[in-house]
Amino acid sequence: MRLSLFLSLMLIAPFGSAYSEEYGVQRGTRKALVIGNARYRGTMNALRNPIRDAKAVARALKGTGFRVTTKYNLKRKGLKRAVGRFSKTLKQDDVALIYYAGHGMAFNGENYLIPVNLKAKTEAGAAEDSFRINGL
Repeated sequence: MRLSLFLSLMLIAPFGSAYSEEYGVQRGTRKALVIGNARYRGTMNALRNPIRDAKAVARALKGTGFRVTTKYNLKRKGLKRAVGRFSKTLKQDDVALIYYAGHGMAFNGENYLIPVNLKAKTEAGAAEDSFRINGL
């Protein structure tokens, strides 16, 4: 099963109940994993928006019928664990969405979510210590 990373709530619209009823689309449960990372190691202040944005997105998703799991300020192992556990809950006909607010990066054609405990000083080191999202 393949998960997609959606960074815009506009993409949720087709999954509403009116769409399903109107077109007779059968689907399973709508599930979302919402992650907000704001308290990065080595910074004096937390980022202002990721937690607030994650909470707002979680509320909006719940309002459209999604079962939402929220996680905040995750280290690399926490990111891996959260995505792994979320993936294991999915069935073939479920609609799945992952929303991430926080730092991310692209390196050598791969995309990464940056954990709050990143220690690396180079791009290659950061890629190694971050959570790779390509191919989820």
